[in-house]
Amino acid sequence: MRNENKKILIFSCSGAADVGDMADRVTRRLSKEGFGKMYCLAGVGGKLNSFIDETNSADQIIAIDGCSHECAKHTLQDIVSDQVFVNLESLGFQKGQSPANGQNIKDALDKIKLEVL
Repeated sequence: MRNENKKILIFSCSGAADVGDMADRVTRRLSKEGFGKMYCLAGVGGKLNSFIDETNSADQIIAIDGCSHECAKHTLQDIVSDQVFVNLESLGFQKGQSPANGQNIKDALDKIKLEVL
């Protein structure tokens, strides 16, 4: 479990591809497990001040992308918080070939916890 004294926000690309679905589900699991609070990427992307201010006030942000487009990373690149970016493709999951099933989600979570967090 992460340091509970730090404000950590977790974002995901929730794109239309299987890996976007995986990124979303992994982010939700990390949030439920106490690694941080899932937060709204669309609010930041929509340039809504309250979302940008809240994100900038975080001690750390974690962004999980599913594919090489890295939409979450690009959306958050101007945020001042400490940033950790994860791309599921770099962990061995391929767009169009990685269904968001229980085993793939578990494998992605295990890899992120071991290699990234």
